[in-house]
Amino acid sequence: MRLDERPEVALYDVGRAERTVPQSALGLTPGDPRVHRLQADASRSRLRWSPRKRSRCADLALGGVDVFHHTSRVLPPIAKAAQTIAVAEIPARGSPEERLLARALARADGAIVFGPSCAKRLEVHYGFPRERVHAVAVGCEHWRRDLPSPPEREEIPRVLALGALRAGRRTLRLLKAFEGLVDGGVTAHLHLVGGAGEEDRDFTRLSAASHVALRIVRQTSLPEGELAALVARSSVLVHLVEDAETPVTPLEAFSFGTPVVASRLPVFETALGGLAELVDNEKVDRASDFLTDAIAAAIRSARDGKACAARRLHAESFSWARNARETLAAWETVLARRPAPALRPSPR
Repeated sequence: MRLDERPEVALYDVGRAERTVPQSALGLTPGDPRVHRLQADASRSRLRWSPRKRSRCADLALGGVDVFHHTSRVLPPIAKAAQTIAVAEIPARGSPEERLLARALARADGAIVFGPSCAKRLEVHYGFPRERVHAVAVGCEHWRRDLPSPPEREEIPRVLALGALRAGRRTLRLLKAFEGLVDGGVTAHLHLVGGAGEEDRDFTRLSAASHVALRIVRQTSLPEGELAALVARSSVLVHLVEDAETPVTPLEAFSFGTPVVASRLPVFETALGGLAELVDNEKVDRASDFLTDAIAAAIRSARDGKACAARRLHAESFSWARNARETLAAWETVLARRPAPALRPSPR
């Protein structure tokens, strides 16, 4: 919305959830003649069953658009526009989400992804042509926007993990690794923020019986501003995941200079510039020492001013302005390759 040269924008805002994002955060200016917004309280799940009548086609309801960019896998009917879809993760094989994504890709003229590894996976798993996948940089300015003046890092190291206590996040291994860290003489806190998952009950039981129980903090959620401050104060963000196709969470931590320990995945190897401690999930599963050593190294890095500055500098290159420019270029490429009527002078 803030690009100097941008097309007209039409927003198709459908769903029954409460609208919690203010117009200012969307970059919208009231009365802007180059923005058209259609809002409806219809259920998004009903969109997939909507008959493909002209009166129900989303692009025609917006007055006609050249590109309709989908941010959901539940797609409304489209009459004429080229279609693109954002893909930030690959669903589990055989899952309902995988079937939704397959149907969405079958309709798409292009896919927008946030790392080159996703292009290969879309080709292998879904038969989606590599030349129709467009990798763009993700932005990592949300937490800095919510916290323009971050607090000082805490003197006693805080090891932070975000997300539900699921097996893929190896929460129980993290607990074991933290115990090893403390046993090795490091005074630190372990702080988890996230909802319940399949490891929740075991973690609650084991952490309560652990000799480091008084050093563990557990919260289910935090407001964005408080979460950003917590990341800025922490000495390391531990981000273990089974799969990912966006580096946004580690990069958001980098924006504060906070060290990151993350799973060794292609998207992290590509986007984090060698500035994170990457661990192999299989090694962590066999022995928690690998994770303990990585966390200890990250804590030492948190005290290194040059290393913190390098992480902040690296994160600065991942801006939403860059994302917008690269996304716009992808849309223009999709339109150029698509056999369609001539474009209007100001495409939407």
